[in-house]
Amino acid sequence: MVKFNSKSTVFYRPDVFKTAGITTTPKTWDEFKTLLAALKDKGVTPMGLGAKDSWTLTDWFESIYLRQAGPDAYSKLFSKDGDWTDPTVTKAMETMKEVLVEGNVVGGINGSLGVAFTDAIAQVFKPTPDAAIYYEGGFVYGIATGDTNKDLKWGDTIQWFDFPYFDSPKGVTIGGDVIAALTDKPGVKEFIEYMASVDSGTTWAKTGIIISPIKGVSADVYPNESSKQEAAQVANAPAVRFDGQDLLPAGGPDFGGMLQSVIKGDDIAGLVGPFQTAQKAAWDAE
Repeated sequence: MVKFNSKSTVFYRPDVFKTAGITTTPKTWDEFKTLLAALKDKGVTPMGLGAKDSWTLTDWFESIYLRQAGPDAYSKLFSKDGDWTDPTVTKAMETMKEVLVEGNVVGGINGSLGVAFTDAIAQVFKPTPDAAIYYEGGFVYGIATGDTNKDLKWGDTIQWFDFPYFDSPKGVTIGGDVIAALTDKPGVKEFIEYMASVDSGTTWAKTGIIISPIKGVSADVYPNESSKQEAAQVANAPAVRFDGQDLLPAGGPDFGGMLQSVIKGDDIAGLVGPFQTAQKAAWDAE
């Protein structure tokens, strides 16, 4: 792996929180639900949601599943031994539905299914926001401050808190890019060695929009508070797990599409059985 981002960062508008009289950020899932209710009580739509890009829903599921079922169960689920009919899967999907409901997202559930993730970022971080919270990976900071609204200021109009846990912190999820040699042509080995070097990692870290997995990269090189805190979050996590969807077979069933059906209210039991069958066939074909 040569670069990555945390996917355990929940971005929000501190100015909107302040106006709504909210002075703390949640640590647990119950506190998160209380926060969403408090925002609604103040007439604020709690969240933006770009569910048209269904991979965003897979990140919701993965963050919940890791924190509910634990790192070992997470690793098993996203492997050839995974069982999508296991009760822990249904539990995580039902938990998603506790917060991804009509009144919690801009435009309701059906509206969110027509919104791209970058447009959902804008719902929260444009100059006059439609919502207060947007959950996605650490890369949101670069998009929000670079494309959506260049006037955003850390601590005033953009910040993030850790994805909430249940009984205790169990880890963070990450997404990232890996490099591999598929040829022994001259220069390939040297190129990979450079990409895994402190020099390469430092260059990327200095952009302020990614995190380097290379231990020799100093935390001091991160140029903004978002990336500094993101790097610390992952480095100090009790467990780190890679994006689950990206571990599944390329020829498998549509994970994000299933979750779109889940938040629309389709029967979960009727979804996970066929998904398990198709997923097993995809693993067998690998």
